[in-house]
Amino acid sequence: MKAKPLQLVSADEFRATERRFEEAHTARAGHLPLSEQAADYDRFYDALVRHLGTVGTHCEGFSDGEFSTSRYVDPSDLTVVVSDTATVFRSGALNAALAAIAETGAQHMVVFDTGSYIGVLPNGSVLGYSESEDLLVYERSRNA
Repeated sequence: MKAKPLQLVSADEFRATERRFEEAHTARAGHLPLSEQAADYDRFYDALVRHLGTVGTHCEGFSDGEFSTSRYVDPSDLTVVVSDTATVFRSGALNAALAAIAETGAQHMVVFDTGSYIGVLPNGSVLGYSESEDLLVYERSRNA
C-alpha cells in the first residue's frame, strides 16, 4: 500500500485524530502488563527505524540525522519523528512509515514533526496541519 495524497486539516481535526490513537492505546493498555506494552512498542519502533533507514539517515535522541526519534517514551500508538518538510515528502518517508505500520500490523499513527505536523495513518491517509506556509507550498507544487 502507498501513502495517499496529503490532506490538509485544521489543528483541531489533527489533534482529535492523535487523541483517538492515544485513547485506543489507553483502552488496550489496561489489558496488558507494561512489559508487554513496551515489547509491542519496541517491535513497531524497530520496524519504523529500519524502514526510515531505507530512505534517509536516522538518529536516536534528536541530534544528527534526517529523521530523529526516541525509543525512550511511554509505549503508545503514536510515534513522533522529527525531520523537515522537504525531506519527509521527497525521501519516501511517508511510505516508509506506512510500511512499518503494515509490517507490524499495528494500529499506529506516525507523526512527522517538521515545524508543521504530518500524520500517517494505518489506512494510508496522510493528514497535515501547519500554521506556516510549508505544507501549502508543498501542496501547490504537487498540484502544479
